[in-house]
Amino acid sequence: MLMRNSTIAAMMLTATGFGSVVNARSWDPGPYPEGFVSANGNEVYYEVFEGGYLAEIELDGDCRSDIDLWIYDDNGHLITKSTSYDCYEYVNFVPAWTGEFKIVVENHGKPNGSRYWLTTY
Repeated sequence: MLMRNSTIAAMMLTATGFGSVVNARSWDPGPYPEGFVSANGNEVYYEVFEGGYLAEIELDGDCRSDIDLWIYDDNGHLITKSTSYDCYEYVNFVPAWTGEFKIVVENHGKPNGSRYWLTTY
């Protein structure tokens, strides 16, 4: 697991349309350190997400290239992805179990590469 820049204790609430709380947990929204992905390359991170709770991953690039986001479970199965033709990607999912998930940042473009900021919630 990567170290975070900051640790912030807060409560994340997942509510139904009627306002009742389904799940509540503490979370750390601190971003990973700034990253760089080379042309046609990828960078890999690992994060533990708790089963039954909403997991969110946000990828914000410097818009010098098209970057994409892929999430795999600890068995190597693709869980979700965001592959727009843009430099901003976002995914969310509810893991069936607590485990380590693989986060892949992929650059599909320009030879000068792209800087990015990755945040998990």
